[in-house]
Amino acid sequence: MMEGTGHAVCLGPDIDTDLIIAGRYLRTKDRTVWAEHVFEDLDPALAPRMQGAVILAGKNMGCGSSREQAPVALREAGVV
Repeated sequence: MMEGTGHAVCLGPDIDTDLIIAGRYLRTKDRTVWAEHVFEDLDPALAPRMQGAVILAGKNMGCGSSREQAPVALREAGVV
């Protein structure tokens, strides 16, 4: 069992890696840029809410193209 503390950010199912960090931001290796734009195509207001967040998501969270930048972007954005 995983434990964490923080505020919850609830997402639906099938959040693929393209929704976590859009491909247009992968031209840079600057992780702060990734953090600023995390979930931008899902909801532009989500990125500022990620600091200290615990993500609650439906099935298939992180599915898709196996974009390795996606978990890095989440960590840089402050997801716990």
